[in-house]
Amino acid sequence: MLERAGRLDIAMRCYEDAVRRAGSERGADAGWARTEALRALALRHRREGRHDHAAEAWLAIANDRHVSPVVRREALEALAIHFEHRARDLDEARRFAERSLAERIGTLGMDRGRHRLARLDRKLAGRAVGPGGPDPTLLLQD
Repeated sequence: MLERAGRLDIAMRCYEDAVRRAGSERGADAGWARTEALRALALRHRREGRHDHAAEAWLAIANDRHVSPVVRREALEALAIHFEHRARDLDEARRFAERSLAERIGTLGMDRGRHRLARLDRKLAGRAVGPGGPDPTLLLQD
């Protein structure tokens, strides 16, 4: 409600407070409140260009074993995107893309997950073979 009213600073403080409070409580309601607050923080940070802060919130969601599969998939996909396009860490991006795909088995997002993984594999292969041919340090590795 505060966010829709344009009171973003107060909304952010409320989200952060909800994460803190829910973290010290037990039960399904506390877990749900924490997840929703973290998700709202991640989305707000992303909209405001604070991608590292958004990634921290997504990571907390992705690593919480009590989160719904739908929200975990959203977090894993957001982390794959973050590491591919923002942090430029293709290995981490691939790791999160794999986790996202594993969470998507039997869902409609499988094609999108496979596409992301294939693109990351192409980028990683291109990194090993640059414009001058294969990286000589990679040829020496077992």
